[in-house]
Amino acid sequence: MQITELEEKTFYTRMFPNVDGEMLTFFGCFYSIYSLVNTENGKRYIGRTQNPRSRIYTHLCLLKSGKHPNELLNHDSGQTFDFEILKNGILSADEAKRMERFYMVRFKTYDSQFGYNGNDRMLQRFIKNE
Repeated sequence: MQITELEEKTFYTRMFPNVDGEMLTFFGCFYSIYSLVNTENGKRYIGRTQNPRSRIYTHLCLLKSGKHPNELLNHDSGQTFDFEILKNGILSADEAKRMERFYMVRFKTYDSQFGYNGNDRMLQRFIKNE
């Protein structure tokens, strides 16, 4: 997928009744779960965002400059990365967090042998409690 194919933030509206029964309109953004994939060794980084185009661009720029804050990713910054959108159209932040962790476990990205999410403390606690 090319960065130019990604949309900017996609907005949605939802209607909710207030205490008087009047319908109120709520505006929000969809969340997406994405994966950066090292094409040379197959390792992945899983993340979530409301603006995939901007987020992917930021990751790629930081990797190109060798200044990515994720030490595991920065170590491999000279290698080639591709990206995938794993899930689109998630409405709530809580559901996006849950789906992000689901994909981290599915692809074992918490393990430095398979991925770059090893510094995710919440995920480490989740795995220990299984």
